[in-house]
Amino acid sequence: MISTQVEAEKAKEKEAKAKELKIEREVKEQRRLLAEAEEAARQHAAKVAAAEAREKKEAEAARVVHAKREKEAARIAAEKAAAANVKAAAEEAASEKKKMQAQRAAEAATKAKAAEKQRLAENAKRAAAEQKLLAKEAERKKKREAARLAAEKKAAAEAAEAKRLTEEAKVNATRKAEEDRALAYEKVSQAEAAHAETAKRRSERNAAEKSDQAKRVERAEAEAIRTANAKLEALKTAGEYKVP
Repeated sequence: MISTQVEAEKAKEKEAKAKELKIEREVKEQRRLLAEAEEAARQHAAKVAAAEAREKKEAEAARVVHAKREKEAARIAAEKAAAANVKAAAEEAASEKKKMQAQRAAEAATKAKAAEKQRLAENAKRAAAEQKLLAKEAERKKKREAARLAAEKKAAAEAAEAKRLTEEAKVNATRKAEEDRALAYEKVSQAEAAHAETAKRRSERNAAEKSDQAKRVERAEAEAIRTANAKLEALKTAGEYKVP
């Protein structure tokens, strides 16, 4: 009886545990399914958000492309209008340029004629001035030639006179040198005679008895001899004296 009750309780406990395990499994399964459902919902929401963002981006890109197209069309229209304006302005400028060119050509032709006329007049004036200068130069050349001939004639006369004076000076110098040599020879002869006379007196005085007065005379004579010798040497040097 007791064993049967124990077994029954064990069976109940086992059944209760089995139910708990089953409930836990079911709870886990439900949690898993819920998590999967939440993940699926999140992914679906992310896909929806991505699709909306993509659609928004595509719409913005389409709007930008449309705006660019409109802007490009406006630019092309503006360029066409500007080109038309430029063309019109260019045509007007070309017409005005042709008018100005025609006017300038006429003015240039008038100025060229006036300049040519002035050039011819200046050439004629210059030619006349050149002829006048040539005539003056010919006159000056003639005068210079006459002056040159006169100068040559004068130079020849002066050269002849200089030659004559040179020859005369040479003759005078030769005569003066001969006179100077004769005078020097005479003075040297006198000095040599005085020197011989002095030597003679000295010899005579040496033979006699010497006195104080004789000594003074001897010294004076010796001084005179030295002076005469010095003068003789000076004459020989200065006058180039040569004994004939």
